[in-house]
Amino acid sequence: MKKLIAKTIRKKAPTLAAALRQFRIERRLNQPFLNHPSGFAFKGNAAMASGRFEPEETTLFCKLLTHCDRLVNVGANIGYYTCLAAHAKKPVLAFEPIPENARLLLENVYRNGWSDVEVFPLALGEKPEILPMFGTGTGASLVEGWAGIPSHDRRFLPVNTLDNTFGERKDLRNGRTLFWVDVEGFELSVLKGARSLIEGNAEAIWVVEICIDEHMPTGVNINPNLLDTFRIFFDNGFSACEAREGLPLVTHDDVEEIVAKQHNQLSTHNFAFLSNSFRNQMLSE
Repeated sequence: MKKLIAKTIRKKAPTLAAALRQFRIERRLNQPFLNHPSGFAFKGNAAMASGRFEPEETTLFCKLLTHCDRLVNVGANIGYYTCLAAHAKKPVLAFEPIPENARLLLENVYRNGWSDVEVFPLALGEKPEILPMFGTGTGASLVEGWAGIPSHDRRFLPVNTLDNTFGERKDLRNGRTLFWVDVEGFELSVLKGARSLIEGNAEAIWVVEICIDEHMPTGVNINPNLLDTFRIFFDNGFSACEAREGLPLVTHDDVEEIVAKQHNQLSTHNFAFLSNSFRNQMLSE
């Protein structure tokens, strides 16, 4: 019911909707810091601060992180996964283009005194350009029509690529990097702009949110970029798994079947791309 009311307000009274959104933003920005169970201060989302946010994803993240030398957090939002990694003394490179989110991310990093966190207030994609970002908060997207967000609810943001930003940095090829990507439907573009970091970097681990039949623009049943997104990893020797307990494999045939039948039989929208040997190592622990 709340979602229906909010959608009606956005459609019928956009000025009121914008005012309510700004009120929510200001309230979130002015919240007090809370103590996360792991022992760091966090502000901006009570579920994140209490450790109740995305419990299955958090468990997998922490398990993967123990095997990694650093985190690249694309779509860092207010810094939940960035903070978990920084608290674990892992270097972090975090991307968050929405100013309100980036402000909380910076406050969370600063409050805890972490010095090995690089924050980039930048959106990532396939090429440098300027694009509209639709909506705010955790559901904001560079995809028009995503999750029913009205087209007028937008702001323009700079976009660059991971390769342009990190292409010459040798540290991302030394050891193992965990790439944690949550960009609300724009993941194929992000990956196309990260080819040099994917090709020949089989030790890397990529965990990517890929919505298959959720949040699609009106008239779209199955993610039209689904097969191309998985192929980027398949073509570079990565295994694909559902990012949950047991790391169930997802094959090229599985993805082709979803596209052909326009029906999703998978149980998650988060997927891990990693070497088969490392997957076996994880399962043996």
